[in-house]
Amino acid sequence: MWKLPNCNADLRPICLFHTAAVINRAFKPIPFPVPPSSSKKAGKLPSRTFQKGVPRPLPTAAQMAAPAPAAGSDTPKQLLSIIRDFASEKSHGERRLCDLRRRLADVRAAADAAAAELDAAKRAREAAEQELRGSQAQAAIAAATIQALEATISRLQEEFSKVGTDLDALKSKGDSERDDFISQMHEMNAKIRQFQQMVSLELAEYNHSGLQSTEGQHVKDKTETEESEGILKDLIDKVSSIDAEVQLLEGEYKKDLLDHDKVRQELANIQAKRALMEAVMEESKQLKEIGGRAAELAKVHASLVEELQRQYTCPGCGVNNMPVLEEAAN
Repeated sequence: MWKLPNCNADLRPICLFHTAAVINRAFKPIPFPVPPSSSKKAGKLPSRTFQKGVPRPLPTAAQMAAPAPAAGSDTPKQLLSIIRDFASEKSHGERRLCDLRRRLADVRAAADAAAAELDAAKRAREAAEQELRGSQAQAAIAAATIQALEATISRLQEEFSKVGTDLDALKSKGDSERDDFISQMHEMNAKIRQFQQMVSLELAEYNHSGLQSTEGQHVKDKTETEESEGILKDLIDKVSSIDAEVQLLEGEYKKDLLDHDKVRQELANIQAKRALMEAVMEESKQLKEIGGRAAELAKVHASLVEELQRQYTCPGCGVNNMPVLEEAAN
């Protein structure tokens, strides 16, 4: 890695201030030896400052023995080597500056992409938060509705159980009354048979007896027939009333069944809404995770900015070269 003299930085990036200082130090004025003037006589040394009444200093033996043209021949070589080094350093610095500009453009593009992604993540997080708040409100409403419907369902189930108990009691009562009716009908049939037997016997006696006895027996049989018809009519009325009660209970039972089916349909709808709300909550959870990723991207962006500032700060003088490089790139 190419380094500047008197600077510990490895040109990541090049410290422009140190470069200027080095160039200034490299191009300090070089003292050149003054050649002897052609107008002076040979063998005489150039005079310095002469004052009136002051004698000239005599040259020493070392001054007279030192060759003057040797220093003049070394100085152009040094100057050429310095110019050559400066030209190579300048070309290398220009190449390094181009590389740094390209790296700066890449870093800017990456930072812009990260900023765009961060903005998109922030917008997605805001939308997700709004949807989450709406979903939470809907979930609260749905929970209250579910609780109310569960209470209604429990109440209807209690009513169903009560109606079922009453219906079972009425069925058992109807069965017992039907059995009583059947037994009464059997008794009535037995009485009718007895009456027929009595009629047949009386007819036989009528054939042997006179007309007076026949008329008395006929009145008696007529009275018994009227009593039997009254009993039969009462039994028919009881059966009709029982049938009416059974039909009424069947209507109530059908109505309760319809209510039960309606409640079951509402429960199915609520369960579907609940499943939908669970799916919405799952989506909200995923959106929260996306928001967490957006926060992580923001942290990465901040760390990237800090890393760029650290890389573009000269460790020797502590100057941030990023604004200077941005101006040079622009």
